[in-house]
Amino acid sequence: MDNIGLGILLWLAYICFFSCLLSTPSPTATQAPKKKKALTIEQGVKQFLEEEISTELRFPPPATVPLTDAQVLEVIGKLTKRQARRLCQPLGIQQKCNDVELTLDLTRGAIRKAYGENAGLVIATIQDRLPELLVASQPTEKTDVWADAV
Repeated sequence: MDNIGLGILLWLAYICFFSCLLSTPSPTATQAPKKKKALTIEQGVKQFLEEEISTELRFPPPATVPLTDAQVLEVIGKLTKRQARRLCQPLGIQQKCNDVELTLDLTRGAIRKAYGENAGLVIATIQDRLPELLVASQPTEKTDVWADAV
């Protein structure tokens, strides 16, 4: 009984092997991939510089507004938990202690401490991760709605 099963299995293997040998490949499978034209070093550098220039023109640097310490500390004081956690990793601040998540006040305090040690890094991180917080607020004129009614 074992020899019959082995015979059938070998017979199927032979059929599969010979069908693969006799089959003709499709034309799309035999097409060689298109090769890129070989570039000289000068052409490669020129192409790289053109790409760099095009990306610089596409993404202009954001306008920076000089901030005072009070403004930055006010921004840090208004951080939500999610915003504070986004700033922790690049500043090297641990978000958990003994598998317990730090409270929002402790996280803000750690960010304030990092600001005291390296103000430039904290401002750059806020500009990178949370640029909407450092947008200079424009003073809005308040108009009296009832002035026209009288």
